[in-house]
Amino acid sequence: MHSHIQSTLRSFITCTLWLTSVITVSLSLPSSSLGSDNPGTRARIDVLSASPTPNYPLTTDPKDLQQLTDGITEAHPMWVRKGSVGWARNTPVVLRVQLGQENELVSGVLTFHTAKQVSSGVNPPQRIDVYTETSQNSYLHLAGKQMQASTFTDATSHWVTLEIVQSSPILMVVIHANGDYMFLDEILWRPTTTQYGTLAGTIMGDKKAVTEDSLKRLRSTLLHTLETDNSDNLQLAQTSNAEPFILWDQPPWDNFKLHPTLDELKARRGLPIKILGTKNELESASFGILNTKTESGHVTIAIRGKKASPVGLRLRAVVGVLAADGTIALDALPSVTEGQVIPVSAKQAAYFWITADLSKYCCGNTELTIVVKELKDGAEYKLPLHLTVANYALPSSKQPHAINWGYTNDKPIWSNPQEALDDLVSHGVNVFVIHPSNIPQPMLSGSWDAKMLEKLLSTAKVFKNRGMLLLYLGWNLDRATNDNRLDWLLDHTGGTDNRRDQALQRWLTMLTKELGSLGFDKSDWALYPVDEPHGNNLQALRGVATLIKRVDPSIQIYANPTSPSNGRTTPADLEPLRPYINIWQPDLAFAAGDGKSFFQTLSKPWWIYSNPSSPAKSASPFNHYRKMAWKAWTLGSSGVGFWSYSDTQGSSAWDDLDGSRPDWAVVYEGQSIISSRRWEAFSEGLEDFRLLQAAFTENPRGLKSELENLRKEIEQFAWTPSSQPTLQKLRLRILTLMAPD
Repeated sequence: MHSHIQSTLRSFITCTLWLTSVITVSLSLPSSSLGSDNPGTRARIDVLSASPTPNYPLTTDPKDLQQLTDGITEAHPMWVRKGSVGWARNTPVVLRVQLGQENELVSGVLTFHTAKQVSSGVNPPQRIDVYTETSQNSYLHLAGKQMQASTFTDATSHWVTLEIVQSSPILMVVIHANGDYMFLDEILWRPTTTQYGTLAGTIMGDKKAVTEDSLKRLRSTLLHTLETDNSDNLQLAQTSNAEPFILWDQPPWDNFKLHPTLDELKARRGLPIKILGTKNELESASFGILNTKTESGHVTIAIRGKKASPVGLRLRAVVGVLAADGTIALDALPSVTEGQVIPVSAKQAAYFWITADLSKYCCGNTELTIVVKELKDGAEYKLPLHLTVANYALPSSKQPHAINWGYTNDKPIWSNPQEALDDLVSHGVNVFVIHPSNIPQPMLSGSWDAKMLEKLLSTAKVFKNRGMLLLYLGWNLDRATNDNRLDWLLDHTGGTDNRRDQALQRWLTMLTKELGSLGFDKSDWALYPVDEPHGNNLQALRGVATLIKRVDPSIQIYANPTSPSNGRTTPADLEPLRPYINIWQPDLAFAAGDGKSFFQTLSKPWWIYSNPSSPAKSASPFNHYRKMAWKAWTLGSSGVGFWSYSDTQGSSAWDDLDGSRPDWAVVYEGQSIISSRRWEAFSEGLEDFRLLQAAFTENPRGLKSELENLRKEIEQFAWTPSSQPTLQKLRLRILTLMAPD
């Protein structure tokens, strides 16, 4: 089993802290502070470099580094002003800073102007560490501050300060974002005469070592905060009369607690786990084990039947992962084999997941028993497991389109492409996106890159007979930042029309022929020119879509428009594109809001997508992933999707802090791909969609009035906070309509 899993199963809260090179200070430093007022005068300070470079479009310009220390404070919201500096999905940021004059020791207060606005996804940094340059490419930690977003007032700007004592004039500042975005407007330096003696500690040899040290400090503080926050919960309610181990039915989509009290478990302990579904569904359940003793123990888990060993049941552990927001996400689902020895920490809950293939239990009721054996004294603890399978099969014709941008380039998840593809298909995905780096782009000369064509064919071959392809071209259609290689496509002066049409015709003919050689008809693929078009990009998309359709009307075009707060999209903006777009997939908020009147009048099928807020590991499996399909159905959409199956930017899915931003993947790498609660929730939501479709289109028993009442209940469930019992009641009601016997 993967080493991450083993260590996490032992205990992910009490694990050894990752800070192995702790830096000591010979004398205490003054405490740092934060406030909302300008901290005062400034002295000379220059930002020499920033890595990565600022990339937030509304703030980025050639003067970014100078603007960080120009003494001009921008008003809130700073992220819409060019005088500010912003980073999107890039963390940590490393600044090289010079204070005062060369060859002099300095002390003072370093102050950062930042902001918070929850509605825009903007938070102050999560952590700032400052290192002094002791010699060329040698650094020593001077100061650090960990921030909690909850301590900052919303919808305003803030000043964050750190005290610096006896530093060289060159600093390395490492700043960790809290979420997708980070903004700084001004960095101030106010010298003081404070002196506290010589700093001592571990010397780091380069920027990489400094960044790794800061990451260790971030992880260490997050884990320490978790331990401190949970310290009051470690003492359970009175356990003198409690069994050494308590088992209970844990609704799989509800919140899982590491330290439940006995009072919280009274109503659930010992009750049977109930699984309900059709004869071709995979359904999930989970249960908890609480070790009430003062020492850790070890157990084995087995599932027993009355007459024979059960089949079609898969047992997995529910493993916690540290999310970038400092919470433990009980998310990963590594397999557990019968007889495997499993450690269970003292006074801490352990959770386990059951996936039942209901085709093995058709039809009616089956009673099974979960048996947990404590190895030290041999005691057994049992929990009933009841399966109820309706004599009804979900129709394959009602399968929604499902997409989640699982790029074959994504490592380590796609290290075994066949395994990743099989996992996607088994979870209901049937639309696959090919990344621009694997697609030959059109050229005015009419030629194409033979190596890129080979990459396209090898990638497309992976998805042969598995579903539809979207060829994501990654075109930047905004003329202000456009790649000049696309100028010929965007030029509509008329002088190059014939040459442009001929070049595009050759490219489209090549795509059609080569994909056709693999068995992909034109109905099996679509061009995806630009991602999330809005504003000026919609007009430019219309231009290239018009051109494509003029050259070959049978080519399908896909668009996933959005309506961002800084440039809202209206139905009137979309109308000119109506004749040219074959597949629409708007953002869920847009589809349910400003764009609803447009999308619900389309004569063609359309889909929705919805992404959780960052970090994705902390997103609700129930409210975001499972209910997404229910929301799509209520809107009249025939497809769903989210970002992303496998995106970790090349880092480990087990570590939310080891990349340039938190991971979006819903699976984890290991000896084989490891699922998550979020991934299972999405898959079961797709099955719910098929059940809803069938109930309202192929249900001869449902009276019109009954179905109308049911529709209202479904809409209420989909769009308001709800819980798993409501889900089960709705599913039972629908199954009773479809298979009353």
